[in-house]
Amino acid sequence: MKNFGILTVAATAVLSSTVAHAGYSINSNYWRAGTTNGLGGVLSNMLGWGVYGGGSVAGITATAPAGLNSWAAQGSETNYLWAYGPAAWDGSTFGTPSFDVAAASAWHENNGRGVWSFNNGGTTSTVDTAPYWTSVENRVFNELDAASSQLYFDILANGSTGTFTFNLKQAAVANSRWFLAPPTGGAGGSTGQITTGATSFSVTIAQALTSDFWLQLAHNSNVNFGNFGNDNNFNQSSGVAYGTAISVPAPGALALLGLAGFAGRRRR
Repeated sequence: MKNFGILTVAATAVLSSTVAHAGYSINSNYWRAGTTNGLGGVLSNMLGWGVYGGGSVAGITATAPAGLNSWAAQGSETNYLWAYGPAAWDGSTFGTPSFDVAAASAWHENNGRGVWSFNNGGTTSTVDTAPYWTSVENRVFNELDAASSQLYFDILANGSTGTFTFNLKQAAVANSRWFLAPPTGGAGGSTGQITTGATSFSVTIAQALTSDFWLQLAHNSNVNFGNFGNDNNFNQSSGVAYGTAISVPAPGALALLGLAGFAGRRRR
């Protein structure tokens, strides 16, 4: 599974260790590329679902708010199903980020926010994400400042090793982490917590990184709710990833593609 969903994986693993419930787990995952000029294209644009507690999804049909009902397993994962909107990651391969951020965001909002319907052996139940939903444009996107963005690109280019300090554009909020790993997984990665309120974090790189290593800054929001107690779970993951494998539009294209408006908004 690609590392843009690593918080998704963690949340699913936690659910699998709990006592099984009758509800469902819904996951919203939305990532942007990081550049020295701010946020770039959309890297990960995923919606997924599973049975709360890690039960089997066999025989269950799910319909998202806008009618989306086509889902697929990702990799070796069998108890969680996903759908993918415009983005670099399509569930099996990693390509060019989607620079039409407005269209990518609209897909995520329309299909994720609202009433989900599940049919399990003829019994229908619904889960409403709207009361807990944060619009993708207003989610937490932990960004490096321009100098730290360039620092990471220089580390990749020069094969630098040592301990490096990266500065954030604004103080980190709770449930923020960093990951250093290839986007599709692999050996040699590392991870750490970004302390709430911190304006910087340090990463130790013991050996030269290959060109496919990305520095990923993630945020995760998780809530349990339901009509019969905490029988449903809703997880929202957002993040920014920095790496030389990310294609960026030509200078001046951000405004034309509608990215400037998104990049200029504060995210809380």
